[in-house]
Amino acid sequence: MTNVGVVCGIVYGAARRIDGGNHLIRESDSTWQIPIYSCASAAKALIKTVRFRYDGSGSLGGLRVVDMTEKTYQTEDENPLWGVENTSIQLDVAQPLWGIVSKEYQNRSDISVIRKESLWLPGFGDTTLSLPVNGLLNLPGASFHLSSFAYLYSLSSSITNSVSDYTGETSSALYSKWRGYSTQADTTSTIINLIWTDIVANAVVGTRGWLSPQGIPVGSANVSGQVEVPVTEYRKTIQYRVPFGIPAFFALFWILLSMVTVMILLLCGKFEPTKHIIGNLRK
Repeated sequence: MTNVGVVCGIVYGAARRIDGGNHLIRESDSTWQIPIYSCASAAKALIKTVRFRYDGSGSLGGLRVVDMTEKTYQTEDENPLWGVENTSIQLDVAQPLWGIVSKEYQNRSDISVIRKESLWLPGFGDTTLSLPVNGLLNLPGASFHLSSFAYLYSLSSSITNSVSDYTGETSSALYSKWRGYSTQADTTSTIINLIWTDIVANAVVGTRGWLSPQGIPVGSANVSGQVEVPVTEYRKTIQYRVPFGIPAFFALFWILLSMVTVMILLLCGKFEPTKHIIGNLRK
């Protein structure tokens, strides 16, 4: 419990042009500045009260979050009892389990407990991971926070296709947002928080499985595996905003109008290019 999982790394902010030129144009002999920040990140677990609103449409799109606040406790005894597993194994070998435990288990020798409103998650930060998910252990709840931080600090433009492009290399809008956040150290932490939240939100689910919501009889040896799991395919698409093409549409319209006019004149015999050119040469 005393070994808080911390991952350290270097964050390079978005380059800013300091010679007075346009920061969106990379010109030769221009002067730029890149801020560098040394960061340390850790995750804290706490309980929040969330109020939802649902319009009854039958789809997830009808669900809205009204507000979200940290849960308040009137007395010390109302604080949640957090427990961390005592594995007697080095943290770089196996990450300990953690979570809220019942008070009847607080005197067990294989867990350490603390009654507090929050818990800094334990573990060992391995910065050699290239993906936010550790494929060696089928227990992501014990190490997801550190794996995501380790992946975050290893991001660069050379690995933008592994999960998603968080660097802004292929997105001008994202690059512009990062440029605004990376001007100061206190706002640079927002970049880390946003990327970490996006990774974790797509990689972690609740402890409830995909089995039927009906209870399984005690001692039952048959559990149906016919479970439909919703999966959304992630793919990159290119979209074009029609308003940006209005000048091109006008130019195309006049070109087509001119071509149609010439064709009509040719068919009607009122305009013969060959005779017109020869007549001009004779003059």
